[in-house]
This record gives sequence, structure tokens and C-alpha cells, in this order.
Amino acid sequence: MLFIKLLTTPILIALLTLIKNRYGNNVAGLLMGFPLIAGPITLFLYFEQGVDFALSSSYYTLWGVLGVSVFCLTYCWCAIKFNLYWSLIVSLIVYGLSSYLFSIISLPTWQSFFIILLGLVICIFLSPKLLIEKQTKAKTKTSISIEIFIRMCFSVILVFMVTAIAPHVGEIFSGILAVFPIATITMAIFTHMESKESVILLLRSLMFGLISLSFFYFSLLILAPTINFIPSMLLALMISISIQFLSLHMSKKILIKDS
Repeated sequence: MLFIKLLTTPILIALLTLIKNRYGNNVAGLLMGFPLIAGPITLFLYFEQGVDFALSSSYYTLWGVLGVSVFCLTYCWCAIKFNLYWSLIVSLIVYGLSSYLFSIISLPTWQSFFIILLGLVICIFLSPKLLIEKQTKAKTKTSISIEIFIRMCFSVILVFMVTAIAPHVGEIFSGILAVFPIATITMAIFTHMESKESVILLLRSLMFGLISLSFFYFSLLILAPTINFIPSMLLALMISISIQFLSLHMSKKILIKDS
């Protein structure tokens, strides 16, 4: 299990970084909506804490997805007026407050999903419309390698931290921490260094990608009580991929219209 923890998430994060450098911020933002970190954490919680714990934490991971969208929305607007550091600080404060609010919510899964989905859509339409990316200098192989290494390290730390403290903090905070925007933060920092337009495009695209992530956890919560947990995760992943294709089509139409 230790070996799997060390390899699974960092490899996925490294691939995402390479895709970003190859295909741009729009595609990378959408792909960040896949359960690259949260999915493995949920799976490890299932193996180590049991199915009941994993499902209870997944409910709050679903709410945590909306928290990430709030973080993205806040960062987008802050990036217009402030520098990288203030944008990050303000966004983390707003994220922390919203996550605390979501942690005290207890509604049926269907109602929660409807509210979360509505919230994700509202965040997309409230985000700024700065869509013309500035041309930036091509990154050197050294800078790309450093960026990948940092992201991989942060992802490993998050996976180990959540799975280690899960028995002590319980399902609620384990679930919310599973989607703590560690990959989002690292990608936002490096992308903001390029230009504010680039980071806004990245985070707006991620907001579209978060729709598929919400479907992943909603599907898991609905399917797992009736079939085994692992098949439920696989089915939820397939549903998430289908929604991701729709999100890609929708994001392209909206981004083109906004520009």
C-alpha cells in the first residue's frame, strides 16, 4: 500500500503537468477536474478505514468540490487586482471559511448534489471574462522539471497526510481535505508567474472540470450502497469521463462566446 501511495498520484500529477505544457491551460484546467488526488485518497480510505468511513468522507468530498470552485472564483478576481501572494492568501481564507460552512451541512445526497451543481454553475458565470492569453516565453526543460517535482511532492504529502490523520479527524474533515486544492495552488502559482490571463483561463477551465468531479462522487455515493465499492468507483469514473467530454464542449462554446 505504501508503494502504491508513493507512485499513483505523483505519476498522474506529472502527466497533467506535461499535458498543460503541451496543450495549454484550457485542457489542463479541465483535466484537473478528474479525481487525480481525491480519487486515490478515497480509495486508500476504503482499504484502511472501511467502506462506511470512505462513503461518509465522500459525502463531504462532494461538498469540498464546491469549496475548490469558490477558491478558483476568488483567485480569478484577485488576480486581476493583486499580485500572486495576495491572490493566494485571500483565496485560501475564503476557501477555509466556505469549507467550514460546508462541513456543518447535513442534507440528503440528492439535495446536496443539486445545490453543489448549481453552485458550480454560478461560480463559472460569476468568473471574470479575461480570456486572451498573453504569449509567454517557452519554458526550459529545467523549469518544467522543477515544476513537476514540486507538484509531485505536494501531492504525495497530501495523500499521506489525509490517510494518516483520517482516524483522528473523522470522516468530515478527511473528506474535505481529500480535495484540498494543493495541485490547483501549485499550478496556479506557476501559471500566474506567466500572466494573470493565463491563470484565469486555467482556473475557469478547472471550474468546468469540477462538474465532472462532482458527478464522480455523487455517482459513487449512489452506487456504492448497492454494489461493491471498487466497481462503484470504476462506474463513477466512466460517468465522470462522459461528463468531462460534455464539459469540454460546453467550455469551448462559452470561452469562445466570452472572447
